[in-house]
Amino acid sequence: MAEPAHRHVQTNGIKMHYVEQGTGPLIVLCHGWPESWYSYRHQIPVLAGAGFRVVAPDQRGYGDTGCPQPVEAYSQKQIVADIAGMLDALGIRKCVIVGHDWGGMTAWNAPLMYPDRIERVIGINLVVGDLTGVVEDAEAGCDPLGRRRRLPHRPLPPQTPPATSARPVPRSAGPVLPGPPAARSAPPGTWTRRWATRR
Repeated sequence: MAEPAHRHVQTNGIKMHYVEQGTGPLIVLCHGWPESWYSYRHQIPVLAGAGFRVVAPDQRGYGDTGCPQPVEAYSQKQIVADIAGMLDALGIRKCVIVGHDWGGMTAWNAPLMYPDRIERVIGINLVVGDLTGVVEDAEAGCDPLGRRRRLPHRPLPPQTPPATSARPVPRSAGPVLPGPPAARSAPPGTWTRRWATRR
């Protein structure tokens, strides 16, 4: 099997970098923040070896892909349009889309905005929830055919909040990962400094 190839394509007004390997049905891998195609370096050859054509783009503003200046250029409408434009440039009608972290937002929004282009969605560590607000922001609550869409939403059961201490919460990993009593009483930043020196 050939090594992954680095390529570029013009899409939605930007030059998008992507890595591609394999032949067969297309799987698009959307990375999270602050990542790039490299996050999928281990999955690309495995999926290609299983008979898929795998494309892992650097999304808008990441890696070797164009980085437009206005903040408005980073809406989900624009980011999903980048993927649709990439599919057009590659001559692909439909794909399976995988999203991790912020790439999950792209993966879940893609079939809402381009239902005829997305065959399946695979979300990695991002809960679907109610995406209506996201779609309303990008498309005034309508898909390209003008139909309102609302995904089923099951709220999480209420949970008892953790007991709070009288001291202020330090800005370190201590409160998130409580650890032993010594960790809970350490000065702010102690654990992040120790973690940084172990790397």
